[in-house]
Amino acid sequence: MSREEQIAENVEKNDDLALEMQHLFASARGIKVLDHLREFCGFEFSSVGQDFNPNRTMFREGQRNVYVHINSMLKRKVEKNG
Repeated sequence: MSREEQIAENVEKNDDLALEMQHLFASARGIKVLDHLREFCGFEFSSVGQDFNPNRTMFREGQRNVYVHINSMLKRKVEKNG
């Protein structure tokens, strides 16, 4: 498989996943879960704590990154052919 074919396949898989996530989080239960994840992952706060501990900062940034990824998938514009 060529590099271009691999990229196209990955884009299609991500589009499919984005559609699934958009459907899931559009429900009342999905909205509740998404709100919980936003709070749990610390999306609205700095990853750097008051203790300036680099290990804790990396951990918090990893948590925050989970929500950032989900949010980006929910905002993804997907055009399906067929």
